[in-house]
This record gives sequence, C-alpha cells and structure tokens, in this order.
Amino acid sequence: MSDTDFIRKFTPQFGYQIYFTTPEAGAELDEVLDQFLQPMHSPNYRRKKVQAEDGKMSSWVLEGRLEASLRRQIEARRAGKLPPAPSERELDYYLSQYRIGGVGPALNWYKTRTLNILEEKAAQLPLFPSHIPALHLPAELDAALPPSMGLLPSVLRCFPGGNLEVKILPKGDHWCLQDEKVRNIVTETLADWIERVLAGKWRPTEGVTTSTL
Repeated sequence: MSDTDFIRKFTPQFGYQIYFTTPEAGAELDEVLDQFLQPMHSPNYRRKKVQAEDGKMSSWVLEGRLEASLRRQIEARRAGKLPPAPSERELDYYLSQYRIGGVGPALNWYKTRTLNILEEKAAQLPLFPSHIPALHLPAELDAALPPSMGLLPSVLRCFPGGNLEVKILPKGDHWCLQDEKVRNIVTETLADWIERVLAGKWRPTEGVTTSTL
C-alpha cells in the first residue's frame, strides 16, 4: 500500500501531507510563505484567528483543503489583493531562513516516509527501556495529531514497562509551543516532571498513566 493510500484509508487527518509530496508544493508555498507561516510563528495572528475560531483549526488537515486555500491566496497575491503579513520578530526570522533555499527541501521528509519505515523495521529497534521514564504531551485540539493517536495499541506496545505518562494539554493545538495560553503550561509541566524524576519520586505503573492538565 502506498503512503497516499494508507493516509486516505487510515489517517485522513494527514491529508495535507499528500500535498506536501507533490512537485508543485514547494514553489506554491514559497509564493505565499508569509501566509503559510502565520499560524505557526505569529502571536498576533494566533491571538485573533484562533480566538475567533474558538481554538479550533481543524479544517486545514484534510486532503485538498490546504492547497485549495493556498491557491486562493496565490491568486489574490498575483492580483495585488493580498498584502504581506505584518512584520513580527519571530515570523520575520523564519521567513528569512526559509527564503534562503525555499520550503522545498523541508518537504523531503514527507517524501521519504516509506524509506524511514523500512529502515526502522530493518533495524529491529528494541522496545523503550522500562527503567527510563517517558512523558507525552499531546494537545487537546491538535487536528493532525489528536491525543488518541498516542494511545493506540501500536504505541503502547513500545512501553510495556508502564513507563509512559500522558498529560493532555487543554485548548492546545498543533502549534502549542507558539500559543501564549499553552506554552507556559508545557514548560511548567516539563520542569515539574523532570524534578519529580530526578528526586526519585517517579515509579513505573501498570499500563499507561493518562491525565488532563
């Protein structure tokens, strides 16, 4: 089964990744790169857009949605109807870096997924050592990587020692580290968890431990 067929059958929330593997994706993204990067690296954009959508940014992940939106933006820009995104320190930095070589090279990760899977299978990687604590912080509103994905049997089989702890980030989405409401929670949760481990207070449990922050 090809990657595309697998996504369509089992993980439709990865539909946007089908577009990332196409030959035209890099050039199209470069043309409206400021618009594409705003949800990730513009606090001002996130403040207005995400709040207006009540934290939900799910429509972009399904097959065909992202490229349709991008192509409308490209048409508007070529017609002089789409101004550049407002200048912001973080957004400007990422734009400057991506514009050095374009987005295309970064998309190669999506094009080599089959090779990565075959390499991992050939390596016969061991299960995660049971004496090493593991923490997973999925985001409640992450449309591409919903918390349920981290609790699939195929994932849990990798942690047979009861050493996986899952803490769900409420109101977080795919870019929770750029979200002013959530990123401090991420930092505090990591710091508290590391302190607990270093203090010798962490113990493996029966199965996975799941909670909402």
